[in-house]
Amino acid sequence: MKFPQYNGPDMMQHMLITEGLGISHLLAVVGISSGGSYSIQLAVSYPDFMDGIVPISGGGFYGKTGRLRGSLRNSIIESCAGWNEGNYDENPKACATSYISVPIPYFYSRDWWERHIDTAEAHQRWRVAMGAFTLDVQDTRDLYYLERSYEKGWVTDTPGFNGSMQAALGSIKAKALFIHSFQDELVPPKNIADEAKLIPKACDLAIDSDADTPSGTTPNHRPPWP
Repeated sequence: MKFPQYNGPDMMQHMLITEGLGISHLLAVVGISSGGSYSIQLAVSYPDFMDGIVPISGGGFYGKTGRLRGSLRNSIIESCAGWNEGNYDENPKACATSYISVPIPYFYSRDWWERHIDTAEAHQRWRVAMGAFTLDVQDTRDLYYLERSYEKGWVTDTPGFNGSMQAALGSIKAKALFIHSFQDELVPPKNIADEAKLIPKACDLAIDSDADTPSGTTPNHRPPWP
């Protein structure tokens, strides 16, 4: 817990890519969920570093319930037996599992749950699989720091933009393609459409799907480039 608290801009991997890997320019930066938000931050902080960004189910405008879920998630950790203000010797996995369980329902659409998790047996199969990859394998301190990072600074806090999302997004030089779902409750479709309008060369593609087989796609804004 003595490790310094970081924020969104701190997680940009520009130094790793340029100095560690020796890559001076990227064709495109692609990210899913919070990774989509990171791609936007990278394009704001280093506008000449890439030709394009592709945020998938992610962006700078999260739904208004995000603040509620954020405070709830960290309160779950802080009140969990074994947390000990983060100064534990053995990771309290149950605390991490409870934390992750808050956003899990929004990792899928409501229609997906109704179609695929329709019996106790189906839920058990899903729970075992999800546990092995997500629910039961997290470090609680890592999640706590990550959650706090969302509160410590994001795109609007990038130096030079005076807290203005319009100014920050308007500075992006890269082409941007937002791919998202009509059923996304974490990053609502309207938010994505509004965000795309603020970036000079951007369009958004909404997919009408319950996370299974896409039944149709709708390009909401035609790209302003050939």
